[in-house]
Amino acid sequence: MQSAGMGWWWGGRNRPIGGPPLTKLPIAAMALVAIVATSCSSRVGEQSRQVRFPQVRAAAPPFALPPLVPGPSRLVTFGDTRGRLTVLEFWASWCDPCLTLHPAVVRMAEHYRGQPVDFYGIPYSDTRNNARLWLREHGGIHYQELFDGDGTIARSYLVHAVPQMFLVGPDGRLVSHCFGCASVEMDFVAAIDSVLAIMGRTD
Repeated sequence: MQSAGMGWWWGGRNRPIGGPPLTKLPIAAMALVAIVATSCSSRVGEQSRQVRFPQVRAAAPPFALPPLVPGPSRLVTFGDTRGRLTVLEFWASWCDPCLTLHPAVVRMAEHYRGQPVDFYGIPYSDTRNNARLWLREHGGIHYQELFDGDGTIARSYLVHAVPQMFLVGPDGRLVSHCFGCASVEMDFVAAIDSVLAIMGRTD
């Protein structure tokens, strides 16, 4: 764990499940295996494009989005994270790896309930109805689910395939990111606990 002022940093990595040992593959092939094995794209050929991700410690783009399920709150605003951590989960009802990831995110949200950690799910390239039906079929809504209808927020986070997750520190900067997220519980829990320890908020 390394910090620079109030800029939190965590260098987690994920590896795909199955396939040949990654140590025997060149780096380019390792990246391709990780992308294909653990992520979904909404467009044919999307995964072959040059993949770019937001840089760790960059400022997280702010947003205001409506809840996936309409309620009393018309817009949920993200941007002032002072004193809290934020986990953003980009997922889709048509994405098989997202089905594997979702229970892990639910467990994390339950684990950190009552602590200064906010969880937001954001369906990617999906319809409101399909996303709601998917959540209903797979255990319901356990944390705030938002609707990015035109994909503006996904683009601001350079999301072109899912699942992807971002951890934003209390200074509004990116702490960690995963694409495919095969080991998200190990990586994100370690990162969250490290930041909470610095904040003096661990149990």
